[in-house]
Amino acid sequence: MSEIYSLNNKAGTPSYLAPEKFKGALSCESTEIYSIGVTIYEALCKKFPYGEIEPFCNPSFNTMKSPKFYNNKIPLWLESIILRSTTVDTNLRYKNYSEILYELENSTKVKTFYNKNVPLIKKNPLLFYQVGFFLMLILNIIIFLK
Repeated sequence: MSEIYSLNNKAGTPSYLAPEKFKGALSCESTEIYSIGVTIYEALCKKFPYGEIEPFCNPSFNTMKSPKFYNNKIPLWLESIILRSTTVDTNLRYKNYSEILYELENSTKVKTFYNKNVPLIKKNPLLFYQVGFFLMLILNIIIFLK
């Protein structure tokens, strides 16, 4: 089989390749969904999620800016789809086309996507303040009883 049709080559525009492809991973639906997510991100934001990647380099996929940072007209459900499609963590990314298609067709059922590294105050501000209030209450009771 020719190299261009191989499942484990790096053929393609580097900025659209999934991070795992730079480590020799095989092509699969998840890596293709990553490319779709990058395409949507670029179309709506006029930037690449992790910056433009030059050919023949080993990029580092650090944090990316939310699509809403560049384009505040993007609805939250679509932002969540883009973020889930372009996450570096393959365990959080869509595994197959039917998952992303379902969410695109059922926008009201899309759950807000948060990366693992997002602090609790951004994921769930109400819970953050409830926990803080509870801890302060207990601390005040302890101080009061002494």
